[in-house]
Amino acid sequence: PVIVPEAHVEALLEMPEPHPGARQLVVTSERTNVFLGETLRVKVQYASSSPNLVEAVSQVELRGDGVLEDKNSVRQSIELLEHDGQRTPTFSYETSVTPLAMGALKLKAQGFTSGREFNGTIIIRGPVTIPGGPPQYVLLDSEPFTINVRPLPEAGRLPGFSGAIGSFRCDPPKLGTNQVRVGDPVQITYTLRGEGDLTQLSPPAAPRARGWQIFPPDSGVIENATGTNRAIAFTYTLIPLSDAEQVTPMIPFSGFDAKKNAYTDLSFASVPIIVLNDGLTTNLDSFSSSSDANPETEPKLALSSLSLSPGRAVGSLVPWQMRAWFPFAQISPALVFLALWGWVRRRDYLERHPEIVRRRRARRALRREFRALRRAAGRNDEAEFSRRAVSALQIVCSPHFPAEPRALVGSDVVRVLDSTGLNGQAAQLVERLFANVNRSRFSAELAHGDDVLKARAEVEAVLKKLEEQL
Repeated sequence: PVIVPEAHVEALLEMPEPHPGARQLVVTSERTNVFLGETLRVKVQYASSSPNLVEAVSQVELRGDGVLEDKNSVRQSIELLEHDGQRTPTFSYETSVTPLAMGALKLKAQGFTSGREFNGTIIIRGPVTIPGGPPQYVLLDSEPFTINVRPLPEAGRLPGFSGAIGSFRCDPPKLGTNQVRVGDPVQITYTLRGEGDLTQLSPPAAPRARGWQIFPPDSGVIENATGTNRAIAFTYTLIPLSDAEQVTPMIPFSGFDAKKNAYTDLSFASVPIIVLNDGLTTNLDSFSSSSDANPETEPKLALSSLSLSPGRAVGSLVPWQMRAWFPFAQISPALVFLALWGWVRRRDYLERHPEIVRRRRARRALRREFRALRRAAGRNDEAEFSRRAVSALQIVCSPHFPAEPRALVGSDVVRVLDSTGLNGQAAQLVERLFANVNRSRFSAELAHGDDVLKARAEVEAVLKKLEEQL
């Protein structure tokens, strides 16, 4: 087990003078009221508690909802600043943040003291003492720092605005060549400089201009990323479609200057150019017609007018997925699948065992013959009774061969009787029935004195016994 030693804390109503102040970070900024998407420089400072003695702060993090920090713009320095009436060595961590939500946003800074261990480049101004020995890592945090974020104004917005916020200026365009043939590509580069977050700057969309085919640029290339004169360059590819063009097309672009609280025009200017034909034919008319058919901006969606007649009536406004029967509707495809799967298995099983089908058919046909046999006995129709009895015997014995019931003769039925263990009287009764049926087929009347109706109970007993073998 790990044993943590006890610590003693002494609480006093008043601290004795002099006493060191609390060690914490301080978040400051030149402005607290910014626009949505505007880049703001924020400083995190840590003042030393001892004269001329300073400690570095590592792993500095700015925490807050709705704020994006640019780690590539971090600057670290140590300098003498005024604190409580005296100049104290202060560690400064300066970075850029961009608010992504409106309203009052709160920032808090956290970091660890790291002694003389510095992360990255650091500028030291003035006499300071850096402590030696192993660093003592102490977690520091700051009080919340509030930034008030407001939306950009809608009034005065210029064409080509893509979210650029800051004080920018556009350098003269750089054309790859001032002389080009019809159909050949030429590149033109526009460079923007100024104060603002260049990494979040989106280039203006390539416009549609008659006589030119313009391809959109790739992501901009940042120049002098760590210096004060930062810039970003966008390169467009242009193809002239006619030798009548004498200048490159202007590309609309604008930004919002937070200091002036107004939109500024940063449109990329046109550049003179010479376009040679060399006797080549162009498809300017077809390209222009396709450009007109596909305008840059699509028509805005709008609600249709009110309907003149009522729509389909419904019994309830509750959605289908929230009704009681909906879960059963979801499992119904699975139930249908299981039913089909069971039906296919049963069909395959019956194909492999056809005797089951024959016995089932024999039982159904035997029930029909039983009913006809009883009706004939009720009418005292001896001829019909004999025919129905013989037909029932043929049906109940046919699955044992197997054969068509009408193809069986009396000896076949007697053979089945022997396998069931019936006595000889049952075989004699079967022979009498078959003999009566044969006489009725070949003579007009049955022989007198052979009253088979009296043996009704014996006939039904034989049929019941044979039915048990199915």
